[in-house]
Amino acid sequence: MKGKRVAVAMSGGIDSSVAAARLKDAGYEVIGFTMKLWEFDRAGSETEVLGGHYCSPEMFEEARRVCRQLGIPHYVLNMKRQFEEIVVNDFISEYLQGRTPNPCILCNSRIKWQVFEHRTRQLECDHLATGHYARISCDAGSGRYQLRKGLDPERDQTYFLWGLTQQSLARTLFPLGEMKKREVREFAQEYELTSPERKESREVCFVPDDDYPRLLKRRYPDIPGSGNIRDMAGNIVGEHRGYYRYTIGQRKGIEINTTEKHYVVSIDPEANEIVVGSEDDLWSDYFEAVDLNWVSIEPPEEELPVEVKIRYRHEPAAAQLTILTGGRAGVRLSQRQRAITPGQSAVFYDGDLLLGGGRIA
Repeated sequence: MKGKRVAVAMSGGIDSSVAAARLKDAGYEVIGFTMKLWEFDRAGSETEVLGGHYCSPEMFEEARRVCRQLGIPHYVLNMKRQFEEIVVNDFISEYLQGRTPNPCILCNSRIKWQVFEHRTRQLECDHLATGHYARISCDAGSGRYQLRKGLDPERDQTYFLWGLTQQSLARTLFPLGEMKKREVREFAQEYELTSPERKESREVCFVPDDDYPRLLKRRYPDIPGSGNIRDMAGNIVGEHRGYYRYTIGQRKGIEINTTEKHYVVSIDPEANEIVVGSEDDLWSDYFEAVDLNWVSIEPPEEELPVEVKIRYRHEPAAAQLTILTGGRAGVRLSQRQRAITPGQSAVFYDGDLLLGGGRIA
């Protein structure tokens, strides 16, 4: 591997630190990069909630310390403008349209594997590497690169990588793909890499206190406030505090004078209304996906049996996928699934092979 230069995306955490160490052990010329993506005052976040989060001072210092310990260079790349234009603006736009975005998907495909990848090419790096739990193989017949689940089923992160292209996969290394998390921790202890292991969070990294409505209000002060809550029959049954505060399947924050449980079933931003229903109203066996990207296979022309994940922690469900006009796909599930949410990602698998993905329409 000598002479092969690798750019490693360093977050200061245990996974990217171990990835860099393993690559150095394998004989690569390793360079650590940390991306400066965001200033938290842009979202109005309080200082005390930032410690240990992405783009916090602790993150940059920890990444620098690990690189010094490994004896490799470390650089910080200012990518705040691109991150805001691509990821944050899309995040806001999706909520304004009544959808629930997953910014991690866009950050991976457009920031890490477009903007960052372009920077690494300019620095004559042969490969880009991250601490994702995923694997890359190559189909001998077609020569096509294929993205496969990480060996550790509890840590597999391919769901977030369905936007990658063949060109990106050809240059990418996933040093942790064949490892279990236990082995990563053991490796870190052996090499005395004391990088912190961040707890998994449901919060968006650039809004660490999860108050995303505040971010929307800062950008759009005139965004509509309260509006009608309607039931499935169209009757007005209450008032909401702003449609953008809700997502499909949500129960919290629905103020209706009844003892029955109600959940958000749909959102109408134009009318500034939300529709609520029962638990049973949340279940469906069909949806459509847009913005499709086929990673490991050529775009299918006929019906295709798949397993689909509609959320990161969702158990893959058997489905039949049909290509429709206008770049859309219809997904018929073998069993109904709960709270299929517009804006979230639908990712298609065949066993451990990630076929492709799209956004739920």
